[in-house]
Amino acid sequence: MSPKQTPIYFRLWQAAWKAHWTLSNGVPILVAGASEDARRVDALASATARGLHRASNLDDLRYASHLIATGRRKSSKDLSQREIDQVFGFFRMLAGPEDLSAIVDAQNPENRGRARLIHGIKQCGFPPERIRQWAGHFNGGRTDWEDFPIDALTRLSRYVWGRRNPPRRQSESASHPMTFTNPSTGALGATYTGD
Repeated sequence: MSPKQTPIYFRLWQAAWKAHWTLSNGVPILVAGASEDARRVDALASATARGLHRASNLDDLRYASHLIATGRRKSSKDLSQREIDQVFGFFRMLAGPEDLSAIVDAQNPENRGRARLIHGIKQCGFPPERIRQWAGHFNGGRTDWEDFPIDALTRLSRYVWGRRNPPRRQSESASHPMTFTNPSTGALGATYTGD
């Protein structure tokens, strides 16, 4: 998880647990009317705590949420980007069980990955018509690249970002003279001007 994602993670987690639990002497207590997902999280956290001969805590609930969202019990620091998307979607769904967009995100974590790819392509600095032209080469003439499947979007993103720093051609080098250093002596050599 990136440093920018960490505060988002804990803000979403706080909203999720406060929607379904209260604390009594540091022990989370499930509130009446909690969602089915919250009851599943609570059952897993309680089983974990019982196995360790102690009362459950908020970390047990958090790790149980990871397990339900990703199928793995992992620290938030060890989550892959896809797993972060799954956990964020699950936390949003816990925090607002009636929020349809949160439910869709929890059930389709690739939507966040797709949004991230689209945003990245738009931020690359190329004009939109150039991106559409490249997109046409990738998908049989289709230029509506924002609707591409995730694998085609990934290929387009790699291509576009790879084009940002292409190797210079000799004609471009002429306007940018370079001074070379002799590797054996360290002395400055001739200046190349591209002639």
